[in-house]
Amino acid sequence: MSTKKINPIQSIHDVATAMNSTQDPDGLLELILDRCIQICSVESGSLMLIDEKLGVLDAVTSRGMNQQVLRETKLKIGQGITGVVASTGKAKLINDVSKDPDYIQIKEEIKSALVAPMIVDDSIIGIISLDSNRLNAFTSEILEIVSVLANQAGQVFKNLQTIRNLEQKTKIQSTLIEISKVVTTTLDLNEIFDAIMSTIEKSLRLEKGS
Repeated sequence: MSTKKINPIQSIHDVATAMNSTQDPDGLLELILDRCIQICSVESGSLMLIDEKLGVLDAVTSRGMNQQVLRETKLKIGQGITGVVASTGKAKLINDVSKDPDYIQIKEEIKSALVAPMIVDDSIIGIISLDSNRLNAFTSEILEIVSVLANQAGQVFKNLQTIRNLEQKTKIQSTLIEISKVVTTTLDLNEIFDAIMSTIEKSLRLEKGS
């Protein structure tokens, strides 16, 4: 992937514009991660969300990382640099990972790391993590820019959740309407039960039901 530098302010503007017009929130999260990587001219990065139920970080999208290793490395909240940032909500800039006791090595060649929290309505929902094969790859100015983009990513995810919740409610309402139509058109219980199962099967994509 190209690591050509781009204008940080333009990146924030582009993301803000895309947030108001995109119909693809998942793609927008990838755009934000790509822009962070390009701004910093680094080799890899990931966007992770907090799984509150399990207390771990789950990678939503990544660049330059071994996908299998990333899936298998489930960092707990408070564990490693990313876990600490997810726990405290305070960004970290590490220009020599060998000197940071919290760092957990995923790639041998990584020498610098930057992690910014995704915060929405005072709640930490995830992090953006960037890695470099160079020492002293990051500056405090870059940290501020990435933090802004991380919070934009948090807002995108919140919007995505809202959209999916509305879609789910619409699907449930549509299913209930279809079932009510069946119930009012026949008195045969077998026909009613078969039709209900058929409707639920199509709506929820079930494999089995009774």
